[in-house]
Amino acid sequence: MRGTDENNLAEFPLALLSDTASPHQRTLEFEDTVNDWKTGQQVTRRVCVNGSEKYGLPTAKDDQVLTALLQLTGIANNFTSPEVRFTKHQVIQLLGWDNSGWAYDRVEESLHRWKAVSVHYWSAWRDHKNGTWTDTEAVGIIEYFKIADGRRHRASSEQAAQSRFVWNRELFKSFQAGYLKPLDFGFYRSLKRPAAQRAYRFLDKRFHHQPEWEFDLRTFACEKLGFSRNCDTGQLKARLPPAMVELERAGYIKPVSFRKVRPKTWTVSVSQYIAKQSSPVTVRDSS
Repeated sequence: MRGTDENNLAEFPLALLSDTASPHQRTLEFEDTVNDWKTGQQVTRRVCVNGSEKYGLPTAKDDQVLTALLQLTGIANNFTSPEVRFTKHQVIQLLGWDNSGWAYDRVEESLHRWKAVSVHYWSAWRDHKNGTWTDTEAVGIIEYFKIADGRRHRASSEQAAQSRFVWNRELFKSFQAGYLKPLDFGFYRSLKRPAAQRAYRFLDKRFHHQPEWEFDLRTFACEKLGFSRNCDTGQLKARLPPAMVELERAGYIKPVSFRKVRPKTWTVSVSQYIAKQSSPVTVRDSS
């Protein structure tokens, strides 16, 4: 299934890799340093995700629901309106979850959580319209939602039985500015590990520019995928491979390699797998 991702949402994690969160943890923080291709200047980018007291931080399944909401928007109105009518069953079908009461409750829980979350960016939010990094930007994800109980409205009109949500205004501006990219949502959904799903979204954005990348191991694992900063180098080298092997076995990347730069500092090299084609040549769409 061809789908859509948003580049700001693909660059840094917004959720935990697990599906449980400590009740005492209310924030996630990520940081990296890049050279701005447009100005040539070095930019330190920081992101802070704030969860609410009641609903806490987004988890791996919430990240899946958010990605499904992007697909629903494309299906419903091709990103022309921030308001999307939907049913919880549509979300469950998109994600391939079992059609059970748990799944329906879990979709509703995710909407509550995304409504309560705020994300703060320092030089990390790309204003695609103006081609700049904003100095400081704080956005929400969902501005409003309403859940209709399909069982209660079964005898009523189809519209009455539909739920709806409205994207945050500033986030939707980024959609309309065209800061969207193709995403193979069927492939994303087929991945079992949250870290593999997260790596796929990030790498798919990067492979649009070039097929081979070398990242600082700690930056890639912690700041891009969301592994704990408390992990030492050895732990990261042990925890990262299962996610990358899943992408490798799926034919998306070549086997990754690690390189020691100095004590406690390693890099990880990741290359896109591009199958050789017989004539006529067809280049795989990696955008």
